[in-house]
Amino acid sequence: MAKATPLYESEALNILDSKDWVRTNFLKRYLPSTIDAVRYYNHMGRLTTLPILGFFIKRVMYLYYRYLHTNSLVFPLEEMEKVIENATDIFVDPCPCRVDAGDSACDAPLYTCMRVNHTATLRKEMKGSKGLTKEDALSILRNAYKQGLVLSLESCIQPYQNNICMCCRCCCVAMKARYDYGVGIYHSGPYLPVFDHKKCTGCGTCISACSVGALSIDRGQVSLDSGLCLGCGQCGAICPETSIEMVFKRERVRDDSEPGPIRLFLSLIYIYAVMIPSVLAFRMVSGSKQDNMLNAKPNKKDYFKKSMQ
Repeated sequence: MAKATPLYESEALNILDSKDWVRTNFLKRYLPSTIDAVRYYNHMGRLTTLPILGFFIKRVMYLYYRYLHTNSLVFPLEEMEKVIENATDIFVDPCPCRVDAGDSACDAPLYTCMRVNHTATLRKEMKGSKGLTKEDALSILRNAYKQGLVLSLESCIQPYQNNICMCCRCCCVAMKARYDYGVGIYHSGPYLPVFDHKKCTGCGTCISACSVGALSIDRGQVSLDSGLCLGCGQCGAICPETSIEMVFKRERVRDDSEPGPIRLFLSLIYIYAVMIPSVLAFRMVSGSKQDNMLNAKPNKKDYFKKSMQ
């Protein structure tokens, strides 16, 4: 199988896309029922807390996220802006995690599930839409970041990127899987905050901005738990003394190889034999919330114009 041509390359990340039959077929079947799949993943996350059985469920979830779909990888705003600037197509959907949360969802912007490249093209075809301009896409991204959301790049059949997600700790299913259930997904990115302790006043503003509790005050200075840190850059963006710089760390770069024919074949078997039947069975038992996605409206914090789509 021919290697995909990178759509964008930097020291921190490579944006790869593929239109092979396996990935296209998976996306066409997955995208219309995104919210029910998200609800199913959330249900599976809760099941990982069960004794004995939970161990095996956790392992299956990890392998699925790691090699097949939605293994998020976090980057600061500047890197995500470059992804949009180099994108071939852009489309935005409401966040299925926030839609699923319903009345208990936070008031963060809702239209934050940003499809890029091949996936955006498919969504435009499905919706009969013109999609987003890069200017509007950047405005959505910057608005979400300003609201404190974590920006992550998602994959569909690793490592082909298909989505920019803008996540909150309270609603995001993948983030909850990592921090609530201990499933090794929603990976930290290759950046870490570096603190200028001469400029830092110990005000604690950065601590309140960190959604995963990676920062604390120790003897009047900010202390970092690099194992918890996502590398999202929110602490540096909000620091009133500009005492935090996001620094690229090569050792935190994840090395992902493109799938060969055997892995693609196994992925196809898993999609049709396990994933799709499981989501359909879950939907039959619990009902579907697909109408909630179709009828979702932008909220007060959204950057969204009627003319965009």
